[in-house]
Amino acid sequence: MLFMKEIKRTLTFDDVLLRPQYSEVLPKETDVRTTLSSRFQMKIPIMSASMDTVTEIEMAYNMSLNGGIGVIHKNLSHSQQSNMIKQIKHIKNGLYYNIMAFESSNKISMIKEKVFDEYLDDCIFVTVNGSIVNIVSKEDLENKKIDSNSTLESIGRKKIIFAKDSSSLEEILKIMDENKLDFMPIVSETTNGIIAVAKRKWLVPYLNSDDPLIDSKERPKVCGAIGVTEDSIERAKLLIAAGVDAIIIDCAHGHSKKVIELTREIKKLFPKLFLIVGNVVTANGVNDLYKAGADAVKIGVGPGAICTTRTVSGVGIPQFSAILECYEEAKKLNIPIIADGGIKNSGDMVKALAAGADAVMLGSLLAGCDESPSVKVMHNNKMYKQYRGMGSIAAMKAGSSDRYGQDGIKKLVAEGVEGLMPYIGPVKESLYQLVGGLKSGMGYVGAKTLTDLKNKAEFVEQTGIGLKESSTHSIVLLSEQSK
Repeated sequence: MLFMKEIKRTLTFDDVLLRPQYSEVLPKETDVRTTLSSRFQMKIPIMSASMDTVTEIEMAYNMSLNGGIGVIHKNLSHSQQSNMIKQIKHIKNGLYYNIMAFESSNKISMIKEKVFDEYLDDCIFVTVNGSIVNIVSKEDLENKKIDSNSTLESIGRKKIIFAKDSSSLEEILKIMDENKLDFMPIVSETTNGIIAVAKRKWLVPYLNSDDPLIDSKERPKVCGAIGVTEDSIERAKLLIAAGVDAIIIDCAHGHSKKVIELTREIKKLFPKLFLIVGNVVTANGVNDLYKAGADAVKIGVGPGAICTTRTVSGVGIPQFSAILECYEEAKKLNIPIIADGGIKNSGDMVKALAAGADAVMLGSLLAGCDESPSVKVMHNNKMYKQYRGMGSIAAMKAGSSDRYGQDGIKKLVAEGVEGLMPYIGPVKESLYQLVGGLKSGMGYVGAKTLTDLKNKAEFVEQTGIGLKESSTHSIVLLSEQSK
């Protein structure tokens, strides 16, 4: 006699639509803030993924300025990752409060190693007996004509232009524009000492921001990822000391013994830390991580654009159904969930949040932005940025092999690929479009808040022909608009 196991029907985002409902809510009247806990609130429900082609300093900083939060990846040394957190936490109101000054007698080789490798800074002040005599940039020290064995004194001196701390940010930027400066010292009106540095890459985005996500000290908020390795506790300690606002234990299979044990250990050592753990796709996974001490749980196994976990292993659950199942358990436990992967456009994000997610984590939708750490490349006369899955061979060799349970293995099995994403400009514009789509969806449903969206949501299943109808069809496109 043959026995067949029951096969549960599961769906992904393209399989469903939200049913429009009577509404008295206009998109501009919606509130897209989300609360992961009383200690962890976000102005928009979007996190940038902890991927080495998505989130480092610039992405994390700009995510914060736009109300979301970035997660700095772990394919870095302990000091590199913690120093990225420190750099972000040195920024306040668009100015950088970390003065790097060295005597002119210091060797250039030491500066390059200490400052640009360890601290990742981009300018230093050169002093003689404590007085500032020059400003040296990373570009100055990387000049091939400069001998690394020579001292800072060998670098030609520049005219030092500065602004007083009584100047407004707009006045500071005006001085920088007039003198074509990328950085400029800010001097105390009372002591004449340098108290901060105005850096164009931090100041301009701040002046263009409306509602940044900041901590109690008015510094940008930022998260950091750790893996499940022997030195995970050490890495966590350094991130916490650097001022990180939350840590994510990042694993492809979060419902596993080592992840649960690490969660317990970290929560015991750092009870006040906001700890996000993932990834899981089942109610039992959510429950076990909650019991171990997770403050939030990340949902998704294999839905990412560059992930091949399902193809390689045959394991996973379509993301929409995974969110639904995990939300039912999370609601009982009063623990937030974060949908990670599979979101191709703003409509998918609306569906994920309506299905129960409290926030979404985005990779491919942000990888093509200016602020992602990958390089631009030309392909078929179009501009792209490189993008790779953390399960790709290259990424695993760089440090993410533990995420896929392959730490210490010489011959790796890929669970991700490398590719290109179209270059799309500033992340601010991408987030504006994504949040705009979210607000539009909330208006159609009659939901003023994300809680209303969850409570009001009614889904209908669509066929393949319905999906075709949902997309542009029957025309020749003259120009491709943001989707």
